[in-house]
Amino acid sequence: MKHFLLTFLLCFSVGLLMAQTKIEDEITSLENRRFDAQTNKKEAVLNEIYADDAIYTHSSGLRENKTDYIKHVLSGQWEYQKVTLEELNVQPFGTTAIGTGRVKINANTLMYTVVYLKRKGKWQLVNWTSTKLPPPQN
Repeated sequence: MKHFLLTFLLCFSVGLLMAQTKIEDEITSLENRRFDAQTNKKEAVLNEIYADDAIYTHSSGLRENKTDYIKHVLSGQWEYQKVTLEELNVQPFGTTAIGTGRVKINANTLMYTVVYLKRKGKWQLVNWTSTKLPPPQN
């Protein structure tokens, strides 16, 4: 009985770890696609990734809804010349995934939190909040 219980717990733990890793990979892939879409002004990709009720809070504190944010990206008001994901840690909670990371946008480095919800079988961004980091001191 002990061996059965130990085997069951081990299999269950491995299954959870694999599911968590899969979600982390999916969110990381979405973040990279999103950053590419912001840089290259890919409207269809941005509309796919951002949920209709998404809130985007810039490092300046300005908050925008999905429609306004995408409009400003496409018009060039928010100019993303280069976006590099430097770090992303994803914590899945069922149909919610919370990411915390660091990204370099143009010349600025930001720490950020992003929230994705899985709706109708696909992950969508519902919240982004970022903080600009000061430049490194020499």
